[in-house]
Amino acid sequence: MGQLELLWNLQEHNQRLDYINLQIDKLNKSKFNERVEDNIKKLEYSIERDKANLVKNDEKMRKGDIKLKELNYQLSEIDKDLYGGNITDLKQLDFMDKESNRLKEEINCCELEILSLMEEAENIKSAIEDIKFQHGDMIKEFEKHKIKAKSYEDRLIKKANQERETIREITTKIKKEFLKTYDIVKSNKENALAKINNNECSGCHMIIPMYLIDKVKNEEELHLCEHCGRILYYDKIDES
Repeated sequence: MGQLELLWNLQEHNQRLDYINLQIDKLNKSKFNERVEDNIKKLEYSIERDKANLVKNDEKMRKGDIKLKELNYQLSEIDKDLYGGNITDLKQLDFMDKESNRLKEEINCCELEILSLMEEAENIKSAIEDIKFQHGDMIKEFEKHKIKAKSYEDRLIKKANQERETIREITTKIKKEFLKTYDIVKSNKENALAKINNNECSGCHMIIPMYLIDKVKNEEELHLCEHCGRILYYDKIDES
């Protein structure tokens, strides 16, 4: 394998390594994990919020039960006096009758409020169960994703190490002065080498003089494109 072909091979493996490193970098900078973790935290916050609301609801029901018992006790005491025949004063009887009706109305409102709180409690419990289900599913999917991402990253790292080893092997076969020129051009251009296609430089698409193409074919030394400064490479396989 000639020096130019080795340089072209080196460039191909450098390109592969750059691409693999780019994929690893994208994987590490991915915001997917942050978004999922944020969504999981939001669900956990919703569960805690609903649990707190359930505690408040239970406290309201407890107070409502105490109030309902007190109202029923008051009503029973008034009804004893009202229907016991012990009170004969009409004004007193009229007052107690109105008070009895008021208590009955208040008891009815209290019972309705307790029923509403009980219904709300069931809704909250149902919401908590739904969120827990979502939370569990999300965690399972997230764990699966992390395993796949880790496996993918491991494969990329393995490929990157293989490319580095191949690059190391290739560089040992290339002349030091050629490598030096390659590194200088690569520092200014994304790709140091440009293939000659149809008498054109693949880097800048300018026509290459025939005398220069003939020199490149010899592969005895490096020749740069007169327009873009890339190292010219002629693939004899393409010619055949």
